[in-house]
Amino acid sequence: MADSACAIENMLLTANYLELGACWINQVTWFDRDENVRKLLSSLGIPENYKVCGSISIGYMDGIKPNGKTLKENTVTIIR
Repeated sequence: MADSACAIENMLLTANYLELGACWINQVTWFDRDENVRKLLSSLGIPENYKVCGSISIGYMDGIKPNGKTLKENTVTIIR
């Protein structure tokens, strides 16, 4: 849990540097055994035996792209 918290903090700091909005979503940790949540996690490729330690959402603040920034728009899912 501590390692994932450190990694997520670095992602949040990087998002801030890129003038992006970001939010730590920790509730998945407590609800990952809920049947509907587990189905969603499985659809994202997260194996049943994996424990979710945290997740984040990142996007443009107020839907406005920061000035002078070239950002590639796509969805990134990292599962290890």
